[in-house]
Amino acid sequence: GSVVTAPMAALLKEGPVEWTKLFEPTANRSLHTIVRTRDAVVLQMLDAVKPGLLVYVYSGDGAWASVEGDEAPELATVSVSAVDSLRSNKVWLRKESMLQPPTLYATEVGSGPMELEEMKTTAERFDPTGLEVSQRWVRSKGGTLVP
Repeated sequence: GSVVTAPMAALLKEGPVEWTKLFEPTANRSLHTIVRTRDAVVLQMLDAVKPGLLVYVYSGDGAWASVEGDEAPELATVSVSAVDSLRSNKVWLRKESMLQPPTLYATEVGSGPMELEEMKTTAERFDPTGLEVSQRWVRSKGGTLVP
């Protein structure tokens, strides 16, 4: 579904509320997870089955600003969780793919491009040199393109 926000003060008053849309799904784009940090909201989404992150910061005057995002460079599984959502903007980011072993990163969100600090990784089980992962699309009998 969509993600909308409104200031708490407006919600507590009687009368109309002005909602702000942060995310709206499309035919190929869906919301996976919402993670809150001290000053930001991280939306983990899938776009044609590829993971991505949208990060929004509340400016205090009722406006939300998109400050950065991260798209996995390849088809991968990505999960994100807050380190301490009340005191920090740090998140744990876990990525793995068919060619990359599970890897845990720490990063700060809400203040610019994410700089991933590798914390721990599982040993590679094979040498991925020369290998690549690709996504193919096929048209269903009903005419819909499916990744």
